[in-house]
Amino acid sequence: MKTQLAMATHSQRRGVVVGMVFSSVWLLFLAFPVLAALALPWRARAVSLFLTLAFAVSYTAGIWRSFFPAPTQTRQWRYFDGRYGFRWDTFLIFVLNFCLALSQIPWLGVDSPLMFAPFLVAISSFTIPLLWGQVFGAAVCMIGIVGSFTLARPQDYIGITISTCAVFFGMLGMTFFINNSIAQGREATTQAIAQERERVARDVHDVLGHSLTVIALKSELAGKLVERDPTRAQAEIAAITKLARDSIGELRSTVGGLRVQDLTTELANARQACLAAEIDLRVTGEVADIPPQAQAVFAWGSREAITNVIRHSGASRVEITMTPHSLVVTDNGRGIPDDACGNGLRGLRERVANLGGSLKLTNLAESNSPAAGTKLEVLL
Repeated sequence: MKTQLAMATHSQRRGVVVGMVFSSVWLLFLAFPVLAALALPWRARAVSLFLTLAFAVSYTAGIWRSFFPAPTQTRQWRYFDGRYGFRWDTFLIFVLNFCLALSQIPWLGVDSPLMFAPFLVAISSFTIPLLWGQVFGAAVCMIGIVGSFTLARPQDYIGITISTCAVFFGMLGMTFFINNSIAQGREATTQAIAQERERVARDVHDVLGHSLTVIALKSELAGKLVERDPTRAQAEIAAITKLARDSIGELRSTVGGLRVQDLTTELANARQACLAAEIDLRVTGEVADIPPQAQAVFAWGSREAITNVIRHSGASRVEITMTPHSLVVTDNGRGIPDDACGNGLRGLRERVANLGGSLKLTNLAESNSPAAGTKLEVLL
């Protein structure tokens, strides 16, 4: 899960970096109003340069505020989603930028707002809802195109108009890119959370399913032995108490994601459970011969198989055979359907598949076998 969440975070972070870089690069176009201001008398030059600096600061603040809102506010992603979300702080920054561009008219002329058009188009994509920004950007582009051919010297404004249109279409493309990055990040996060929930649910089922089955069997046995053999009944009750406490510890470890299955322990538990159920258990193979990565899966497999044998099979004999690459559990009970798929078996299939292996469940009575019962095979 941590890996998937990291991928999701990386995807969203990539969108933030691309957005900030793409929107900040347009600060280079402030060279146009700066050069125009340098040609003015000193007082007009000072005012115009101050307004240009204020515009640059306000523009940068708007971009930063959009990508990194206050802790109590929602990230600006909703604007890229196309919803009509609204934030007063970024909207006021956009209005301030617009007013600062218009304030240059007394100093740089009526055509001065065209110099700031690329910035207004860029910042509109981040500080106001997506649809509003697209409408505003299209309107600015149209005004720039019309103005370029109606002002006194259109050749002076064709370049800035082309730049404005380039910004508009570039921001559209970047918006789609960010949308895709956000969608990928959210999808990865959703999948990671869902898989983690399934893992916890599967582990809880496997832990409690087995333990409760054994507790129920031992409780029934203790009830039968209370009058006939009090000493053995007390021993069974003590075993029930210990099993219940162990189950609580296992459950806590499972929920905490810290639990690692121990094959030796599971085989010992299987022997105790089968003894309580009066089932003869034989184990072939040594735990030391099993690779570490396979031991956890074999532990889950033996637990699930023994639990099903005790619960459903009515068997009197079970055999567990282990090799470095396989686990086979066979009983002589009534057999279960080949396509049986309870929560435990489904979880076991997923664990085996994660190691590139396969799980096969066979009803021996339906497979022309001379023996009856069920055969569970885990192959890695």
